[in-house]
Amino acid sequence: MAGRHRSAPVLGTLIALALACYAAAGNAAEPTLPRPAPRQNMAPPARPPRRRWGRILARVWDELGRDHVSMMAAGVAFYGLLAIFPGMSALISIYGLVADPGIIERHLAELTGVLPAEALKLLSDQMNALVSAPPAKLGLGLLISLLVALWSAMSGTSMLMQALTVAYEEQDDRGILHFYALALALTVGTTVFGLVSLLLIAAVPVALEWLPMPEAWRDGVALVRWPILAGLVLIGLGLLYRLAPDRRSPRGDFLSPGTIAAAVLWLVGSAGFSIYVARFGSYDRTYGSIGAVVILLMWFYVSAYIVLAGAELNAELERAQHNDGPHPGTPATAPPLPLRERPN
Repeated sequence: MAGRHRSAPVLGTLIALALACYAAAGNAAEPTLPRPAPRQNMAPPARPPRRRWGRILARVWDELGRDHVSMMAAGVAFYGLLAIFPGMSALISIYGLVADPGIIERHLAELTGVLPAEALKLLSDQMNALVSAPPAKLGLGLLISLLVALWSAMSGTSMLMQALTVAYEEQDDRGILHFYALALALTVGTTVFGLVSLLLIAAVPVALEWLPMPEAWRDGVALVRWPILAGLVLIGLGLLYRLAPDRRSPRGDFLSPGTIAAAVLWLVGSAGFSIYVARFGSYDRTYGSIGAVVILLMWFYVSAYIVLAGAELNAELERAQHNDGPHPGTPATAPPLPLRERPN
């Protein structure tokens, strides 16, 4: 009886060992699959495009306030206003030494619809005063006007460069010589680009006068200057977004969504602001004789704000692309890495 009780545990142990060996042999015959990674650090699935765009636009709205875009745009507008009048004086001085400066005055009239009428009249009056000045006076005032215009324009460009760097969540590590050399290059390049754009826009009506076409067609063909202006604005903004901010590795296409949105908003905003001033604004009654100056300052402000908003949109689109695949070792719930710290 005792021997039967001792054999039971031994028999059970042998059966258990046999089953374990069989199971081990079966598992060895099957291919081993890698274990799935833990899910606590995995990024959530991508949202539908409509919800994703809504989230991006909401973040752009938040960044506009967090980065003090309104204050930055006001600074750029202030320096732009300081630069415009001595810049016109220097332009007339240089142009008057080689050709008739009255041509610039006629070209300025082609900006009707882009600038508010009061601001355009202010610039035209200043242009008339400069053109009517004697040539000797123009030559003597060239150096002073050029220096003042260059300092004001470079100050505005420097503030715009810093604002664009902030919009892309970067830190400006450029040396002082590098920074101001680039600011000077962008200032001169922007001036030349603006003059070439003005000449191209003004050349369309002049060319229409020489082309043999019915008078009824001229107004329709004259609208070609607006697509030309839109293309020039796209190129200018693309270069500005690529060169002005201090970025380790610029991403995105040259014609990014932010560039296209800023160009469209600038054209629509300029036309809308002109209509608002003409029909609803009361700047003359409120500000008196300086109403035209205030209108020009507001136009500079709106333009600078739109340019900075386009940069904020580009930055948020890049951030959204990087957040679709988080940096290795970074939890999905952690805040997004700055653009400078992201891998190439």
